[in-house]
Amino acid sequence: MLDLKDRAWMKLIMLKHWFIAILLAVNAPITLSNESKPATIISVGAYEFPPFFETSNGTYGGLTPLLLDAFNEIQNDYVFKLTLTSPKRRYIDFERGRIQMLFFEDPKWGWNGYPVVTSEAFLKGGEVFIARNNKTTNKTAFKNIEQRRITAMLGYHYQFADWDSDAKRLKERFNISLLSHSGAIIKQVVRGKAEIGIVSKAFLDRELFRDPKLKKVLVFSDFYDQHYSHRVILASDANISIETINSILKKLHKNGKLTEIFSQFGLSPSPL
Repeated sequence: MLDLKDRAWMKLIMLKHWFIAILLAVNAPITLSNESKPATIISVGAYEFPPFFETSNGTYGGLTPLLLDAFNEIQNDYVFKLTLTSPKRRYIDFERGRIQMLFFEDPKWGWNGYPVVTSEAFLKGGEVFIARNNKTTNKTAFKNIEQRRITAMLGYHYQFADWDSDAKRLKERFNISLLSHSGAIIKQVVRGKAEIGIVSKAFLDRELFRDPKLKKVLVFSDFYDQHYSHRVILASDANISIETINSILKKLHKNGKLTEIFSQFGLSPSPL
């Protein structure tokens, strides 16, 4: 037989165990919920825009895939997933929610009126004119451009065309062929099928580095069709805020990752 003192002690032990069990029962679901919370997927559009994004034999290349990897490695709350689009289709894909975000954009490229927000600028760039090297015509190669046979990218916005990207209107105004790859523009000029081509300076510099012989074949303008500040374009209703995007960009800039990525393409990030 247990005396009153022993019974009281046993009751105290049982109460203690019950209290611990209740605490575990209450806290266990919270702990499990925090551990199993899935990351939010953010669809990031990408279209042919070398050296920022390009495809070759079914593989993706350029800066965008490397930036996606860096964005995914530096945090665990979001998964940034690449989704293919095109220069023309990217606006429709935004409206339909197929993509929520784009790297290497400029607000003046047709985004006026769309429900989007933009990040801080993280890279400067521009478009230049190229022509075939001809000593007798080099001095006048880039005069009266609107009267020349021009080749440019389909769906792109150019200052000389008043930012109009509509293929039909452009062909009515200019003698222009619109292509789907910047490399094809260089080939058209080299082969004499076009007098003037328009490419990004970053792409031209890369091609001249890869193939030094082009330096003797091509000349390029000492002026730009346009200067631009590359930013992230983000849908206003995206499952991530532009403040978070800016924060990630700044962290990648501070730890040197942006410089590491951009230097592979002969580029330097803008201060953030």
